[in-house]
Amino acid sequence: MTRKFAVVLFIAFLAYPHSYAARIPLGRRAVARSIERRPAPGLTNMLRRDLSRDRATPPSILSRDRIVNRYTILPRAKVEARNGLASGTHLTSRVRPGRPLSANGAQKRLGLPSRTEAQERVLLKRETSVRFNKALGGKPGVGEITIVKRAPRTVLQNVRRIH
Repeated sequence: MTRKFAVVLFIAFLAYPHSYAARIPLGRRAVARSIERRPAPGLTNMLRRDLSRDRATPPSILSRDRIVNRYTILPRAKVEARNGLASGTHLTSRVRPGRPLSANGAQKRLGLPSRTEAQERVLLKRETSVRFNKALGGKPGVGEITIVKRAPRTVLQNVRRIH
């Protein structure tokens, strides 16, 4: 009987991860950090950890406009320039003054799975719902933003090819 209950509880946890995290008022960030710290040998495991951590992190509302970057491959940048950004899209936490990152620099700093070809400059409007996390696989202390809802193509300020 207890084994059946454990299986049902496990399935309920997998089916409704948001409800589980919402029941822990002060520990939501702790849940996200514990998921982040689990060892992951392969790339698919890293992406799975990133997805589950993003789901466990509570969304925040931006109090003011914020300019951020997105590093991606060129075909995807062209599609996003036409259609906008999908929900769950990862962005840098902010834009730093000075020379932009190179393709290899962006891959190492942000923990990206492949070499980037394009940099998109994105203007996130005030009251946009986002999730703040650390970049998995990147340099320590480097943050990332994940948008919760789809963003229209008007948020893209420019797309630039990088080498």
